[in-house]
Amino acid sequence: MFEKQLVGLDIGSTGVRAARVTGLDEEGFAIIDRLAVIPMRSDAFVSGKVRNKLIVTEAVKKALKSVGARSGYVVVGVSSPEQGVSRVALPAAVKPQERTSAIKSMGVTVSPTVPIAEGVLSANFVREEQTADGKKVAALIVGAAMQSDVESLSKICKAAGYEPRAVDLSGVATLRALVRDLPTSRDAAIIVDVGATTTTIVLRDGLYLRSIRSFPGGGLDITRAISAAAREPLEDSEKRKYAMRLSTNSLQNQTGYGLALDEEEDLKRLSSESSVEHAMTLAAGTLIDQIAQAVEADAGSVATRYVALCGGGAQLRGFKERLQRRLGVEVRLGQPWAHLARTKSNLDYFHNGREDPRLMLSLTTATGLALWRDIP
Repeated sequence: MFEKQLVGLDIGSTGVRAARVTGLDEEGFAIIDRLAVIPMRSDAFVSGKVRNKLIVTEAVKKALKSVGARSGYVVVGVSSPEQGVSRVALPAAVKPQERTSAIKSMGVTVSPTVPIAEGVLSANFVREEQTADGKKVAALIVGAAMQSDVESLSKICKAAGYEPRAVDLSGVATLRALVRDLPTSRDAAIIVDVGATTTTIVLRDGLYLRSIRSFPGGGLDITRAISAAAREPLEDSEKRKYAMRLSTNSLQNQTGYGLALDEEEDLKRLSSESSVEHAMTLAAGTLIDQIAQAVEADAGSVATRYVALCGGGAQLRGFKERLQRRLGVEVRLGQPWAHLARTKSNLDYFHNGREDPRLMLSLTTATGLALWRDIP
């Protein structure tokens, strides 16, 4: 059941994004009536860590005010690489309120990046199962994040004037936003969320969440490579990045300039453009290799036939095709708004999403955080 005006808050390296859910329509689709994207300096929040509290707090305050958030009704996402999930079985007799402490006392490693003594755990019940020797156990999906990250995000919300209702793993929220867009079969599905400085891989094995892996690196690495090659500010390179297309041939577009190759000025321009395209291709290739290695490590022998791509970095032209070729499985752009209710108050957002798909993809995590109760 949704509470009124629950707001999902996604803090990223390039900005703060917020989405407000006000309930469900008659067909069970969530109603999101307000969205906000507040740009922010890329060095204020890096790889899920607050670097400049003042700048981040001000951006959070603007985003939450813009969507009409209420204190106590904000769910903020943890996006640092130090997070993860694991399947854990506890004796069925363990009471729900005692599950977290029981897991800690067992010394279970939920995530190799989160020491049990320094982590915050959340245990979600999946189903009751029976072991080979006939004992009943509760199968749980346990999420883990660093206590320091959770406290840091909570303090930011409070400093902005809003008491957080919950802190959730961004990877879980992303899956929640896209769960209706994934195949309903028991085949494994993978979500790749390409942020500015952090990329998150979420593996759903059949009907259940299996793993979350985040690593430093994302679309900003590509922007920086372009900026260095073009010798221009990052802001200009960000715009240039989305106007270009990844290719395997750095001189593929040389005839498109309408220039005579024997003219010295034209050769210089072609050389510069070629250098920029080459730099972009190399940076994107490195990121794609990192994604592929993470996917292969997490999926293992699980048959994976579908990858959903989201995040602001997903809209780089040619990125989806290159990733699909590297993984050897179908890759599609995620559709976080495909199964949301259309109302008079949010039609403009859907229209803007069609006009600028990056807007839609960049709001995936915020949408999933706003759907906090709809646990996948």
